[in-house]
Amino acid sequence: MIDYEQQFDDMGSDLQKKAELIEKAKEITAETDSRTVSNLQKQWKRIPSIDSAAESALDEEFTALIDTYYAGRNEKASANQKAKEDLIAEAKAVSTTDRFKQGTQKMDELMESWKKVGFTKDKALDDQLWEDFRAARKVFFDAKNDYYKQLKDKFSTAKKAKEDIIEKAAALVESADIKKAGNEFKKLLADWKNIGNAGREVEQELWNKFNESRQAFFEKQNAYYEEIKSHYAENLTKKRQLINEAQEICYKEEYTKEQTTRMKELQTEWKAIGFCGKDDEDKSWKIFRESMDKYFEGLRNKNNY
Repeated sequence: MIDYEQQFDDMGSDLQKKAELIEKAKEITAETDSRTVSNLQKQWKRIPSIDSAAESALDEEFTALIDTYYAGRNEKASANQKAKEDLIAEAKAVSTTDRFKQGTQKMDELMESWKKVGFTKDKALDDQLWEDFRAARKVFFDAKNDYYKQLKDKFSTAKKAKEDIIEKAAALVESADIKKAGNEFKKLLADWKNIGNAGREVEQELWNKFNESRQAFFEKQNAYYEEIKSHYAENLTKKRQLINEAQEICYKEEYTKEQTTRMKELQTEWKAIGFCGKDDEDKSWKIFRESMDKYFEGLRNKNNY
């Protein structure tokens, strides 16, 4: 005998279960995990079906909610695909830059954006998009690594070259040939500039060592030329004294044996004094020579007379 009362009770219970699943289905969004939606569908299928208007309405509502979910999911997947393709295009553009500091910052920003983008329609597509994005990043970071490796090698070479210059400069400080050493320091400075930077970590220290020798030499050079200048001044004073004496003898116009001997002695003393500087040497010699020429011309005129 059929228990119709029990059947009606069961039917009401099943409709209640489906109504409860519909309420849960209303809560899902495009961001809901597909396993949660799949679980709802499985639960729905396990509920016995009966041919009734009420159940048909529930079936349509549930199916509509699930369809809306998958439609939204597909739409979201398409948007995610577009977002990832845009990020790949940006990464490829950045991969060609040689402004590595700014490029690194941009690549980091793109990676953070990538992490926030969800999945596309299937794993194979996701994997391919990731490989394209990763390849663009690799091009950039490989170029960056190569650049800094070359820069490191360049710094190392420059450091060695500047250390050699520092060693030469230290030796020049002890040189006795001030003029030659001064020219060598000029050449070393030019070489230093042509070598280029040895890197922020050591460049200033290297320059300080080189400049220490330069300054020590310049002090020695200045002292040397001051001594020469003082010596020239002494020589000029002595030569001016000879000029004055020669002019006095000429002024007297006394062409005696003693005066003639003295004029000859003045020439000998002049040569013994030494150099007094190019400009003063030429000027003083011209004045001294004029007195000599004038005296001996007067002496010849007297003898001829």
